[in-house]
Amino acid sequence: MASSVPPSPTTEKPAKSDIPAYKPGVLSYGCDHIRRSIVGPNSAFVKNYKHALSTICNSSPIRSQHYKDEKGRVVSRIGPLYLCLQCESTLPEEQIDKHSLETKHRLCMSTCKSMFVESRSGNLFCNMCKDFVFDPVLESLRTRKVETGSYSLKRKHDEYAELFQENTIKVASKDASKQSCSVATVRGIWNMGSTCYMTVILESLVHNPLMRNFYLSEGHKSSTCTKSLNNEPCLSCFMDDMFQQFNNTETTSAWTAQNILGSFVFSAKPAYESIKPDEQQDAHEFLNFLLEELHEINSVDPRSLIANSSPNKRLKYDGEDCKCVIHQTFYGKTLSIIRCKGVNNGKKCGSVRRTGLQQFSDISLGLDFLSTQASTKKHSLEYCLKKEYFTEEQCDYSCDACGSKKATKQVSIKMLPNVLCFQLKRFSQKGGNAIKIKNKVSFPFKLEMLPYTDKIDEAKGHGPAQYALKARSTYHLQSVVTHIGDAIEQGHYISYSKHDNQWFKFDDHKVYTASKSEVLGVEAYLLFYVIQSMATTEEKKKV
Repeated sequence: MASSVPPSPTTEKPAKSDIPAYKPGVLSYGCDHIRRSIVGPNSAFVKNYKHALSTICNSSPIRSQHYKDEKGRVVSRIGPLYLCLQCESTLPEEQIDKHSLETKHRLCMSTCKSMFVESRSGNLFCNMCKDFVFDPVLESLRTRKVETGSYSLKRKHDEYAELFQENTIKVASKDASKQSCSVATVRGIWNMGSTCYMTVILESLVHNPLMRNFYLSEGHKSSTCTKSLNNEPCLSCFMDDMFQQFNNTETTSAWTAQNILGSFVFSAKPAYESIKPDEQQDAHEFLNFLLEELHEINSVDPRSLIANSSPNKRLKYDGEDCKCVIHQTFYGKTLSIIRCKGVNNGKKCGSVRRTGLQQFSDISLGLDFLSTQASTKKHSLEYCLKKEYFTEEQCDYSCDACGSKKATKQVSIKMLPNVLCFQLKRFSQKGGNAIKIKNKVSFPFKLEMLPYTDKIDEAKGHGPAQYALKARSTYHLQSVVTHIGDAIEQGHYISYSKHDNQWFKFDDHKVYTASKSEVLGVEAYLLFYVIQSMATTEEKKKV
């Protein structure tokens, strides 16, 4: 009869170095099932166990959290998985018994058919004992592998200590996209009753490299936080806890953001009265609320804030020197370019004036022009940007050079942020009712923003200065938020974020792997792009 044992993990006789040095006559095995698996003829138990440990420790732990369901779909498990020691199957706990009784496993005389390795810790689970078992020699193998693999929880305190000390964030390119510790965790967030608008924003921020590095490098300390020391709720402390939970713990169970939600629900500020439990909110509005509160807490110049004013207005205050994490991450500047169209002595005046410098935390692109077109009509993000920044409008202006009042105004970007957020305004008022614009707007993984800035003329040529300018204006897609439904107060939000060059779909507490084609095919509502200097190594190779 042909052997039913799969080729990998290998079933060849292990080398002497793989055989544990058990003392004869001494009960030193974890259980009798382990003993029979190890001392059996031609046993490959130890070698297979080391192979499983390598699978877990030699790559990102996130990889071992994937398994295929009964329909063949790749699922990211919220909870531990188990690696079979007889084949290369990875499965959840509820499928262990069924897997152990499969025909190909019954044909094998070795009891390793009932042995599994837990995907996070590498501990050995015996399905015949129905428990984790401690075997002294196998444990020594596991300990050595874990200590030299990817399970170290040491945080890099100093690497990003000066990350936000300058107006322009400077991070070494080789480290910019790395976690601040070696545990890489992708987790869902529980829906606490129509709070999907909040979970998609939090997931997008968790995978934002600048926000992540700020909190994991102790940019905000609860031990020195004034609110925390006074036993007052602090949103930034809650955010710090979220980043620590997502990055410095081994668990993959869904996280609960009740403290973050509560900081808005129980706030005395009139601006947040619309945030109520069990009521759907606009994800973009919640993003503005969240960023404004974090800015207020982390701002170096709190006197520049206007208490209890509209968050949308407060976000655009004139504090030019604010170095808080929010301004360092999301803020850019626009200006108005006014061109005189008058004639002076028979010649076109052509006078140009730059004015109206304003800060922005995101770019809202109107889609009203799509609402009058067929739903099958497609446009791109670049097309929407051209309508926003290439369109010249008539304006009231008196030229100092020729005295003409004929002029056009065009908005241009003066300074680009490190993380560029777009809102595609899909909700529009028509006849007193809010309608949703469902037309598809395509968007790229790599976005060139230089054409929409006032530096476009300086980029002509091929010198070092031009190359640096182009690189500083290139972005890579990091997160996408989509809304499913017909009304802003109804429906459901889902987000997609990239981690370690792999895209994931976040549907509240459920997490799935996603293909690039799936990401590009969604009906985007919010888009988050990260500057190229923060891009992953794989992306930089493509540049």
